[in-house]
Amino acid sequence: MFGAMKNFNKVFRVIALIGLVSQGYRAIAQDQTVIANSTYNYSVAVSITGSSFTWNVTGGTNGSNFQYTPSTTNTQSIQWLTTGTYTIQVTEVSPQGCTNPSAPVTYQVQVVAPPTIQFASTSSASCSGSAGTNLTLNLSFTGTVVYPIVVNYTIDGTPYSRTINSGTSISLGSEANILVNNTATDVTRVIQITSATSHGGNLVIGTNNTYNYTVYATPQLNPITHN
Repeated sequence: MFGAMKNFNKVFRVIALIGLVSQGYRAIAQDQTVIANSTYNYSVAVSITGSSFTWNVTGGTNGSNFQYTPSTTNTQSIQWLTTGTYTIQVTEVSPQGCTNPSAPVTYQVQVVAPPTIQFASTSSASCSGSAGTNLTLNLSFTGTVVYPIVVNYTIDGTPYSRTINSGTSISLGSEANILVNNTATDVTRVIQITSATSHGGNLVIGTNNTYNYTVYATPQLNPITHN
């Protein structure tokens, strides 16, 4: 009985080890999330000088679900057209025609619908501030956000652009001195999001795409009089 229990413990340890290895493999899997219509460049290191490469994308149809022209180099550009989960495969072929027995290397990509971007609120007001200072506004996203996001906007009709690498706020307007009003009349600056992209894929612009920022009038210094 003792021998049977000993063998059971050995089997249990082997099964547990297999489970840990499997979990570790899943943890290091190369997965990526992108939005539809975005374009990415994928690459692998060249292990043998003069090698050629065979690229293949599965899970859909080239030209319908994704778009790429197969490359023979170690870099491949792919545009993701529709939502879904796709697998990139690449095989390195040495100048002598040899391949790695474990080839092809695979990389999984999940393509999601473009998120919606808009301002979290649509107006605010303040006294005049310093020139060259940004106005920081909060954004609202609906859906899966993939950074970096390039936000194109206008201030009173003049176009500008900012890149957001994380978070839900955007700092803008320093180039237009948006905080400054040295006049005796309130000034309202109109900020409008015109487009936003993630790796070239367009985000959906929400209804709250216009923000009105009012800079209150600045008291003017008049000469001191006496009587």
